[in-house]
This record gives sequence, C-alpha cells and structure tokens, in this order.
Amino acid sequence: MAILKIKCDCGQIIETSVGDKICNNKLFWFQSYYCNYCGKTVETDSEDMMPSDIKNAIIAEEGSYGLIICNIRDRAKIEFLLKKMPEDNLFNFKPFLERKSEEIIRGTQNEVLIVKNYLDKKGMRDCMVRRY
Repeated sequence: MAILKIKCDCGQIIETSVGDKICNNKLFWFQSYYCNYCGKTVETDSEDMMPSDIKNAIIAEEGSYGLIICNIRDRAKIEFLLKKMPEDNLFNFKPFLERKSEEIIRGTQNEVLIVKNYLDKKGMRDCMVRRY
C-alpha cells in the first residue's frame, strides 16, 4: 500500500492510502482516507482504469514492473491475444502492438501479473516479469 497526498473537500492536504490488488482474476485499485479536519471518510474500490496519480504512488512505493516477450516467434499470437483480452482497455499495449517495444506492458506489479496470468492461461508462458 502506498500513501498519496490529496486535497480534501474541506481544503486541507491529507494523506490517503492507495493500492491495487488482484481478486478473482480481476485488477482492482483502492483508495481510503479519513480527514481529521472535517471528518470526511472515503473508501473507494474500483475495477475501472486506475487513476495515474494512484498508479504513480504505487510505483513510487513498490517499484515498476515490466512483462517482456522472451520468444519473438510468439509475438503475433500475443498481439492477437492482447487485442482479445477482456480488460484490454485498462492497459496501454500500444507501444508493443505498434512494434516499438519488446515489453508488453509496464506498470504496477499487479497490472503486469494480470496480463501474464491471462497469457499463461492462453498457452503463452514464455514471458518474463522484470522489476525496474
């Protein structure tokens, strides 16, 4: 879990806890805080696209991860599978699909693991997770 500073509705700068998790093969992000100034409590849990400030806070705390294609002969099949991935709109595969990168995705550890697990289930097990 990471800490992110935000501005509460009351105008005070407070700390919020943020993170991401995998549950039932889906990626969720979450945010929670309690404002000591106004008493506001917020707990958010979503499977929508992760806000960039939350993603950046997680990466700052836990590091960045990448999923690398190991067998170039699998590229066409992986490209096809990524286009068919149910949650493909949650991830940025554009550099890989435009053949500008051998890295399939870079992001939080859980983002990378969701994509790796999907590809593994489809028989594409020759990808490597790398921590940066």
